[in-house]
Amino acid sequence: MKALSLVELKKRNNLDTFLEKWKAGEKFTFLAGSEKALPKYTAAFAKLLRDAVAGDAAAKKALGTEQGRKIIPLTSLAKTAEFGGSGGGKQVTGSVKYGRLSALKLSEFDTSAFLTISTPFASGKLVTTIKEASDVKAVSDFNMALDKILDDPDGMNLTVAGFRFTNIIGCIPVTNGEPKADLVLVKIDNKKHRLIPAAFISYKMGTNAKGFQNYSGLSDKSSPEIFKHKETKQFYKTLESNNKRNVTTDAYQVIKDKMIIGKSVWGMDYGSAEYHVDNVHFLAQGEVSISGGRVTYSHVHKNGDFNFSKEYQPVFGARRTTGRNNHGPDGIYVTGYRIGIFPRAYRTSWLSDT
Repeated sequence: MKALSLVELKKRNNLDTFLEKWKAGEKFTFLAGSEKALPKYTAAFAKLLRDAVAGDAAAKKALGTEQGRKIIPLTSLAKTAEFGGSGGGKQVTGSVKYGRLSALKLSEFDTSAFLTISTPFASGKLVTTIKEASDVKAVSDFNMALDKILDDPDGMNLTVAGFRFTNIIGCIPVTNGEPKADLVLVKIDNKKHRLIPAAFISYKMGTNAKGFQNYSGLSDKSSPEIFKHKETKQFYKTLESNNKRNVTTDAYQVIKDKMIIGKSVWGMDYGSAEYHVDNVHFLAQGEVSISGGRVTYSHVHKNGDFNFSKEYQPVFGARRTTGRNNHGPDGIYVTGYRIGIFPRAYRTSWLSDT
């Protein structure tokens, strides 16, 4: 994960996002993984930061002093999704911890049920590296938490988000394609020597609604059904009008159709009879804990539960940026926006409206 340097703040509208977040007293993510607020916002230091980003040598030097580093510790802050980062995304490769799964001789088990989930696992191999840092952490943390309390070769019964999963032996990453699911809990059947996918999970970094970038894209590739929807067309028309009127601010639109929300949060096959990689059981975020057969995360949202807090409410969103060309439905063409379906807290200003 990159540091939130002056160079990064100069990109897009990152500086405005930073100052807005700081002024509101919101928490920032540090490279070490912690989240905490900065010292109280002051107009003087905000100006100093603006001058430094603009290239003023004296301002840069002032930020480099001990006091400057304490108030605005840029070299310690992470470039998270709201600043155009990927939360670790495709930038790193890490080793995965499998706990009890690593002790199994996979060749003795039928793993064919994972053919569409992870080809390596279906062929009897544990995936040792993943390019998604969030998946490395999520899989490893779950397996280590389970390993501490698991004392039965037949696995453990677990409850999470109102679902009960039996005989869970571990967790693996989804490695085939780019579906909604990132993680799958593995059920063991020692009598039939089978390993079976039990729970499909979409995993997000961070511990709040600002901790991840979006729920879904808003292109024909992301979901043709959403792309052609009348609400999507209305949003693209608003952005088209903004282009013509030279409006330079971000934009959002509340989503009314539950179908759009369901497919963007839980997968393109939301509403189908069975759970799978594109119709997940739940979205999970942040740290995992397992105690007494109960699994908890920093945040969980169950498939079909449309009772979102305002911060997590899915909305059509468009962030002003350069070099973006967007082809919308019915030939609508929009420039200068990064478009998607975001949690409403992606922009603090989007929360101020009723």
